Amino acid sequence: MTKGVGSPARQSNLMEDLEQPAAKKREASGSKISGKAIFSIAASVISVIVLSFAIWSMYSNYMNDPRRAAWTPTLKDVETGEVFEQFSVARGSNMPYRNPKTGKNNLYPVEACYWTKEGKAKMTPTYVILNSTLGKPGKTTCPDCGRTVVMYNPRPPEALMKAAWESEQPKNK
Repeated sequence: MTKGVGSPARQSNLMEDLEQPAAKKREASGSKISGKAIFSIAASVISVIVLSFAIWSMYSNYMNDPRRAAWTPTLKDVETGEVFEQFSVARGSNMPYRNPKTGKNNLYPVEACYWTKEGKAKMTPTYVILNSTLGKPGKTTCPDCGRTVVMYNPRPPEALMKAAWESEQPKNK
């Protein structure tokens, strides 16, 4: 008796015929990674690198934003002399700002002076409130070095700042 095209024996042969080319491809490839897999891995790695760079870039821009610095100035209390670095100023508040410890409006923005009496630089500045900020006439002088302090007070030259930094480092013996 002859088997027909639609008989179950013939269908199993067709299934075997269909599975053989796929099995041969798997055997031929062995443990090799296909081009698609390499492309997928490379695309994933590049995506992670680009995403990491974007996050780092946004964070550094936020930290160095001048608008952020404007709302977190260094302030000094006129009465106590206490310095508040990166004080968070509330929007809409006016100078003088309220000292959270005393409750008085005695906080004013300061300028930093990095000079010593000897004419050298120092790493820790002296914070000075300008006379113009307080509404007083005349120049503002630094109480430590006696130099005139101005708005956006310039730092000492880089060579002097480097010498100050080196002198403040612990000596290795």
